[in-house]
This record gives sequence, C-alpha cells and structure tokens, in this order.
Amino acid sequence: MSAKGTAIIDFGSSPGTFDCTTTVTGQDDIAADSSCEAWVSSEATDDHSVDEHCIAPIRLRIINVTAATGFTIQAVCDWQLTGQFNVRWVWV
Repeated sequence: MSAKGTAIIDFGSSPGTFDCTTTVTGQDDIAADSSCEAWVSSEATDDHSVDEHCIAPIRLRIINVTAATGFTIQAVCDWQLTGQFNVRWVWV
C-alpha cells in the first residue's frame, strides 16, 4: 500500500519563525516502518509565489510516523519565514 498528498506548512505571521510542523492524519494503511518523504511544492499560496517556493531553503523531514494514523512533517529554514507554503508527501 502507498499514498500521496499535499499539506500546508505555516511559519505564522510576523516576525515569523525558523521552523514549524504540520500533522497528516487519516492514513489508515500506514505502518510504523513506512518510508515517507516530503518536499516543497512549486505551487503558489496566497502568501508566497511560485518563485518563493523554489528559492526558500526549507528542509523537510518526516517524524512521528504512527501506524494506522499518519505522520508529522517538520520544516526548518535558515531564514526567518512567515506565511504558508505548499508541500507534497508520499509514503510506501
């Protein structure tokens, strides 16, 4: 079994932050040892253009994989960011 989807990471409003998390739930078939990956999408949000999605040095990692539930996407950036960015994810 595998799944893919989208999520929003939100660095909040001014003055912003260097990290944030978002939780993906509703993954009834995910196992605790599933391989998960996430990346910043090239789709604009109301807060950021496509170009900003491409140049912001956001690093993503998957943490807290919970069987039959989901996982958390952790975002970290060297820049202090504000607003929302689109991300895509997949697990197998």
